[in-house]
Amino acid sequence: MAPVIISQPAPLSVAPGGTATAKLVLSASGTYSGRMHLACALTTSPAGGQNLPTCSLNPTSVTIAPNAMASAVFTVQTTGSSQATSADSFDWKLRWIGGGSTAFVGVILLGLPNRRRRWVWMIVFFIVVGAAGAIGCGGGSQTPPAQTTLATTSGSYVFTVTGTDEASAGMTTITTVNVTVQSER
Repeated sequence: MAPVIISQPAPLSVAPGGTATAKLVLSASGTYSGRMHLACALTTSPAGGQNLPTCSLNPTSVTIAPNAMASAVFTVQTTGSSQATSADSFDWKLRWIGGGSTAFVGVILLGLPNRRRRWVWMIVFFIVVGAAGAIGCGGGSQTPPAQTTLATTSGSYVFTVTGTDEASAGMTTITTVNVTVQSER
């Protein structure tokens, strides 16, 4: 019999974007006393899986006395699908530029002598009409396409939990945690 055994928890089921937890119990034989460092890793996943789930343990090390038990919580985290769009619109920037250039030309005209203003007003009229036409014919909003995050692929996953003795790295104990990620609804 191994000096320390990690119990295998019941299989977990989790929806994409959710988390699930399981309690792991470490049991020591009468001859073991020490500290075990715990780690988890995804070891089996569906072929072509995307946004694979991640695991964590709390605590990551436990002290066990002879014939005693210690526990840790295994947590699995999945990714849900999402879509994000940019609130910044190219159309808005064109309007701001058009309004700013019109105000700038108006300030320049105030500094010109009266005789030249008639010709300048004609030029300004054509500039304003041209800018308004460019802004008005912008073709609508130029919002960039939405960014899509895919959900964790549904299917069966296997995580391996390893306990390694602090004093003797050659002494390890292993268990697996089976996780089913449900189909996204």
